[in-house]
Amino acid sequence: VKVQGDTVLVSEAQLALSSLEVEARTAERRLEVSIERELLRLAWTSAGPPEAPQLNDEWLLAELERTPQAVRERAIETPLDALLQETSRLDAYLVRLLRLKRALAKLLDEWEKVDYYAILGVSSTASEKELRNAYRK
Repeated sequence: VKVQGDTVLVSEAQLALSSLEVEARTAERRLEVSIERELLRLAWTSAGPPEAPQLNDEWLLAELERTPQAVRERAIETPLDALLQETSRLDAYLVRLLRLKRALAKLLDEWEKVDYYAILGVSSTASEKELRNAYRK
């Protein structure tokens, strides 16, 4: 992970942790890396200057619509401290998006679980005969 002074970019740390998870050979090491990731996620989401405005989807869309020349000109005109603050806010925004993605993935997993007994209208302890009769209805 590349460190700039006292700053570590969240995206770089996420990438490093992901590669560690892939390279982990044992279940114990994978668990350690997962715990490290969650501890860092908690630290990232609670850190940051409170007075800094949070980035949102509208800001991101506006940035993505800029031409490369406009981005270059803005980067030249903006002071370094402001760019570093924006990078920090962008990292916090990315963490929020990752948390949202995790929550949505968890919901999708729950929704994809199909209870075939409920579809047939019988209990999970139903006999074979009850299952056959419910299926034929």
